Amino acid sequence: DIPIILVTGENVSSTAAQAIKYGAQDYILKLGDFLFALPVMVEKNISQHRVKKQNLQLQRELQGMLTELRVKNMQLQESMEKLQEMATTDHLTGLANRRQFGEILDRSFHEATRYGFDLACCMCDLDHYKHFNDSLGHQEGDRLLQAAAEIVRLSLRASDIAARYGGDEFVLLLPHTSLDRAMSVADRIREELQACTIRYEGLEHEVTVSIGVASLPADRPTSADALVSLADRALYEAKARGRNRVVAFSHLSA
Repeated sequence: DIPIILVTGENVSSTAAQAIKYGAQDYILKLGDFLFALPVMVEKNISQHRVKKQNLQLQRELQGMLTELRVKNMQLQESMEKLQEMATTDHLTGLANRRQFGEILDRSFHEATRYGFDLACCMCDLDHYKHFNDSLGHQEGDRLLQAAAEIVRLSLRASDIAARYGGDEFVLLLPHTSLDRAMSVADRIREELQACTIRYEGLEHEVTVSIGVASLPADRPTSADALVSLADRALYEAKARGRNRVVAFSHLSA
């Protein structure tokens, strides 16, 4: 860390080169009035060394600032992702919220109508949920919603979207899915929920779900909202027919 100056009587370039190679900052030949030049050279090298140390310190400080900035950026990114998740996710179930579902629905409907893809929508509503809530309390009601959401989540593919539509109502959007396939998925969800629901003492009804299904190719809705509306009408028919069943809108007239 100390600047070194080689003072030599040998006027040989290889000697100077070797000195510099091994760490000398400078060199001076013992020629003429070299003693007058020596203090100037010493002062020059001290100044250069001081500047070098200052530069190294500035580099360390800059590196520290860059590291801190990277950490801050990561924290900011995590905060933004968390805010984005909060803005698009239902806090209770972890499914998409209605706003996020609406955005995905519009994109999926536009893509399906443009390229002729299958697109199915399922509206799901827990049967007798109000009675369950009133009998056992809101905490148990929330627990049931979370259990139902987990069953829905595990029954879908990564390309499908499930959202809490409101209260005890869930909506599913199944891209590239035929009506028969959507009916099969909906019936599996119905069976899974009925099979794994914990039986509560004093509960008048077992916990079941009614589901209405609409399909773009089968029902020809004129808009994305119309697709959801047709699935909702099929859901009400499932309720009217006794609950705990899956009904397709295209089968209502059958």
